[in-house]
Amino acid sequence: MTRKQWPLAAAVVLGFAAGCSKPAEAELARSRAEIEDLRADVARLRAQHNELQAEVEQLRLARRAPAGAAGPVKAAGDLGARLDAARAITSPSEQQRVYAALALEAATVGDVDTVHKCLENLTSPSARQDATYRCAIRLAAAGRATDGVALAKALTSPSQQQTTLAKIADGDFKE
Repeated sequence: MTRKQWPLAAAVVLGFAAGCSKPAEAELARSRAEIEDLRADVARLRAQHNELQAEVEQLRLARRAPAGAAGPVKAAGDLGARLDAARAITSPSEQQRVYAALALEAATVGDVDTVHKCLENLTSPSARQDATYRCAIRLAAAGRATDGVALAKALTSPSQQQTTLAKIADGDFKE
């Protein structure tokens, strides 16, 4: 190739390269759109997974209920009266046991107010920590993830707090 032919060859190569970049840009845009569609599908599937997992947990609790029982968890309206009954218990150890159990039942049905009232009445720091962890997971499983996250942030153990937040973020509602 002569010196005079170099500019012509360069122009041909550059023109060809410029023409090739347009299809590549269109392909890149299509790929990005597909990725966004896949992300939306994953988010939708995660939500469905969480709903199914909560339903499975409810079925497991129902299976464990004694014969003739109305269900695994008492009616949400019943929790207020049960909280009043717990306050009237005179045995401190029995009262603490009932507060912890009632907090878990309230979390399972998504009754955040009763959960907080029960947890406030737990005097043992370790019992409060354990119940707070379990209630945060159950609230998230009951569709109250925002309340579960807030409760998880109240945990005093940084490692347990991070574990709980990770479980809620992953949709892992196993205690």
